[in-house]
Amino acid sequence: MKFDVEYNARSLAPRDVAKSFIPPEPNFGKLFSKNSALIVGPRGSGKTTLLKMLTLRALQHWEHEDAPSYAKQVSFNSAFIPADLAWGSQIRALDESSDELPSRCEAAFVLHCIRGLIRAMREAVELGRMSHIPDHVKHLAAELTKEDEASFAQVASDSLAIEPILPTLLGVEIGVENSLNQAPGGDLERFSYEVLPSLISTLVTAFNGLIGDDARRWALLIDELEIAPTRVKQFLLSGVRGLDERIILKLAMAPYMEDAQFGKDPKSPHPIHDYQTIPLTYSNKSDAAQFTRALVQRTFHRLGLEIDRVEDVFQRPPEGGFGGPRVATNRRDSLPKEFSELETRKNRVGQGLGA
Repeated sequence: MKFDVEYNARSLAPRDVAKSFIPPEPNFGKLFSKNSALIVGPRGSGKTTLLKMLTLRALQHWEHEDAPSYAKQVSFNSAFIPADLAWGSQIRALDESSDELPSRCEAAFVLHCIRGLIRAMREAVELGRMSHIPDHVKHLAAELTKEDEASFAQVASDSLAIEPILPTLLGVEIGVENSLNQAPGGDLERFSYEVLPSLISTLVTAFNGLIGDDARRWALLIDELEIAPTRVKQFLLSGVRGLDERIILKLAMAPYMEDAQFGKDPKSPHPIHDYQTIPLTYSNKSDAAQFTRALVQRTFHRLGLEIDRVEDVFQRPPEGGFGGPRVATNRRDSLPKEFSELETRKNRVGQGLGA
């Protein structure tokens, strides 16, 4: 019997997240929309889990009974961008008093987005080269010859001004990784956040053209937006409307950010038309109970235990509580001295007014 079940999706690979994933409805289904989306919820509400479950690796290894029907509804390839890990080491490597700190943080953000996109492309190609491709994710695979892969690597390396390590997608990914490691002391201008849309569009155009699918869409799944550099947050929230139509943003964020928000002018993104807000809450208590039961059963299954009813495992406490019968106590004696004195004064004032 195993008891090493992890509950924090941040440290888990997408395929491991998929092992215990129970789709929370209707929120999970809303993420399949081709529109950009804001996933809003407090820490621990499942934002990271939902984003990782949109990735190809997670969908490919998800064994839930409804996995095939869900996966077939995902019409875009996804690149997960873990914001909490993406900028930590770069920020620590910098002098916080430096005027270049914001620019370097933004460069790190851009490089992580590019690396995530290249990795998503590589995963699609690797799936396309499998001898047996699961039917439910076949539409997310990409066929790319070795020659065309080398051509893409050259285009990407030239666009990003990086040294190609290998004439492959993996080589480009490693080259971006090297640039990321050099971000604290390297050139910043070529990786400013303003150039991110054009860089992504160039990469998508080249890749889609080579695989013969010009209209394929790509989603950037950006986690924990609230800790991103302020200018990056403002750029992402204002840029939802003006991105390449093949690029989708799925942004996970805390309920409140004081340093960035949507604008109010007519050109600003508009809910429903430009993005969808998905709050991770249940307005119906019965829906929450149904999801919780399914999650508990799946967790016990991973531990090698099969249960029919959650209520059979978590019994109601006996009368009087687990510590035996309750001992009657005087309410006033159980109050702190300060509160007892306050209550006594209140009673005296009430008696005086009544007289």
